[in-house]
Amino acid sequence: MQSLVIFGAKPAGPWDAAPLEHVTVDGITVGCGLVNTDAPLFDVHAPENARRVLTRVTALSCNYRDKAFFYGMKRVPRTRFTTIGSEFVGEVVAVGRDVQRLRPGDRVIPNHEYLGHATHDDGVRQGIATNQASRAFQVLAERKLAHVPDAMPDEVAAGFSVGAQTAYSMVRRIGAHPGTRALVTSASANTSLFLIAALRRRGVDVYATTSSAHHVPALRALGVTEVLQVSRAADGVRASDTFTEFAAAAGGFDYILDAFFDLHLQRSVEVLKPGGAYVTCGLAGQTPYSVKASATDQPLEMRDVMCAVMQKNLSIIGNCIGLTEDIETALADYRHGAFRPPVDSVFSGTDVALFLDRTYNAPSRFGKVVFRYAN
Repeated sequence: MQSLVIFGAKPAGPWDAAPLEHVTVDGITVGCGLVNTDAPLFDVHAPENARRVLTRVTALSCNYRDKAFFYGMKRVPRTRFTTIGSEFVGEVVAVGRDVQRLRPGDRVIPNHEYLGHATHDDGVRQGIATNQASRAFQVLAERKLAHVPDAMPDEVAAGFSVGAQTAYSMVRRIGAHPGTRALVTSASANTSLFLIAALRRRGVDVYATTSSAHHVPALRALGVTEVLQVSRAADGVRASDTFTEFAAAAGGFDYILDAFFDLHLQRSVEVLKPGGAYVTCGLAGQTPYSVKASATDQPLEMRDVMCAVMQKNLSIIGNCIGLTEDIETALADYRHGAFRPPVDSVFSGTDVALFLDRTYNAPSRFGKVVFRYAN
């Protein structure tokens, strides 16, 4: 079976053969394509595999966090390659002798449960289940996998786990309840789309900001009450008059949910209601290249931020992924028809460069971009 890979960006010498396709992400150009990979040896009776599961990946997607892998390949010779990604859907091939919940033939997605520690009590690593979701075969602990509902197609399942688990955790942690008002920033970002759905599920009145004019109708179709279009240049750390007026017209916000604190924290605390909560799960400037691309090179005025936090009795919450109960709740909501995250597009075959380019470079992207492996 083949695995999707990206190659190093550093020339190795005049003899190296350039990959057939290339993609540029945050100014770094890498080769990409498919390489043949064999299924790993998995002895179901071996003690080390007692609670582990062998899974064949059928489809995958990449997240904003996976941009760091392109930056990491900057100094890697282009004769070398790596798999990439943190989300997949797959079919269980074999299970260890002590596995209880899963059987061969089950469809699964990752469970990225994170409690704030490096490992669980049983030694299994917490957090992201894999950084190599495009590897055709995965061997993971049973606790790192969740059942996929029969009604969920692979195209949805392949891009579900990180966004759903993160969004449901953020909404749970702010105690969102009906009759309150929330703002979701950078609303066309994948995590933000999951946040909108999770908030609407709780009966929250949702507002949003976006820099993409053509996404405004789609956001309203998801149930957003009002959308403020902001320019990328003005989408910085200080609240603009337009943003302040937007918040005032809405009556202020009980919650602000933000995927990129280095873009929005400073202006967010200015427009939260007294006693309100701000929760964030990431930053735009994850590498020197993305700092430049997102114009987040100016430091936050933390004195102003903390003064507003104290004067208005605000809560600032940092969130990293979520708990098992969060992914289970999201899956249950999907099963009951209450949660339908959008899928932008699906690629397959040799369209690796198109898949990665659409994932990271297409302003019109709305929802997850998925790559499906051939059966």
